[in-house]
Amino acid sequence: MSGDNYRKTGPLRARGAFHAAHGRNDWLRFVAGRLDLRAGMRVLDAGCGPGWLRQDVACRDLDLVLLDRSKAMVGEACAELAARRPRGIVGDLMTPPRGPFDRIVAGHVLYHVDDPGAALDVLGSRLAPDGLLIATAPDLGDLPEIGAMLRRLTGRDLSSGTVARFGGQTAERLMRDRFAGVAIHRWSDRYRITDTPALAAYLASYPGVSPDAPDAEAKASMTAAGGALVTERRQIVLVGRQFVPDSRTSSSG
Repeated sequence: MSGDNYRKTGPLRARGAFHAAHGRNDWLRFVAGRLDLRAGMRVLDAGCGPGWLRQDVACRDLDLVLLDRSKAMVGEACAELAARRPRGIVGDLMTPPRGPFDRIVAGHVLYHVDDPGAALDVLGSRLAPDGLLIATAPDLGDLPEIGAMLRRLTGRDLSSGTVARFGGQTAERLMRDRFAGVAIHRWSDRYRITDTPALAAYLASYPGVSPDAPDAEAKASMTAAGGALVTERRQIVLVGRQFVPDSRTSSSG
């Protein structure tokens, strides 16, 4: 799984602020609409981050468990949801708490593990018989212009690598290999970016980016775009039901 960049909440907070400032469609609300939460459900947020699901769970009577490798992430998520008295666990996605859970949410986390398929097997085994596993990930064609900037800054194709591990068609295949029913929900938004410092801060939030490089890259890209950079954000929500045990054991199938 990715290292120090995700041990603290700052990088994810910077990206969240960037998306909130430039997005027109509400991604978190879109995801929340696919959870189908009801009072009394036992819910595991696997890879909870700083508590992105707070908008949806804050008004519901749930038995909520928050899991993340980062102590800082778990602490902030528990603070966000303090009124719901969640149970926070600092731990690995491959060793989640014992089920069964009515809902397991794996939001933008499965592409961080070494073997997303094996992680799905473990999480699926924690589902109640009628439970749902909801996974989110980037889709093909997500923020291509920003992906090109990160490629220049890091020398690596971060966007394509993420989608190849768990995103787009790869995510669909891994889910369909393991669940009798899989619903696919695609979401998109168009960003018009004119705030050069905000773009630089977003670039700086990624691992492998030199602290001095994002400002120059953001300025050059914004100038080349005529002062307004337009790019498309594409995401995917996959909802799996009826987990089929032992159907696959790894990402390779």
